[in-house]
Amino acid sequence: METGEPLITTPAIKSGNRIYTGSKHNEIGLPGERGFVTDTGQFLSRTEAAKHAFACGQLKTPKYMLYSEDIDFNDSHMAIENTHAPPPKKKNIKSTR
Repeated sequence: METGEPLITTPAIKSGNRIYTGSKHNEIGLPGERGFVTDTGQFLSRTEAAKHAFACGQLKTPKYMLYSEDIDFNDSHMAIENTHAPPPKKKNIKSTR
């Protein structure tokens, strides 16, 4: 998976000019655009994230939209396609600017 491209590290919701992250979109529980954040802090929409995850090797098959269940975020440095059970629930919600 060493493509040099930023990796998708966490689900996120963009509301106005703020980005909130968590382990799943539903757990963030806020209105706004659902997407993902890369390890460089870039917000990607679900469709942008699906293309990006496939291009950088985080997904083995292309998808139109990426969902938080599609990638295992337990190890954010090595996030890969989740082919097993969804990641465990976490209640930590962080806000980034």
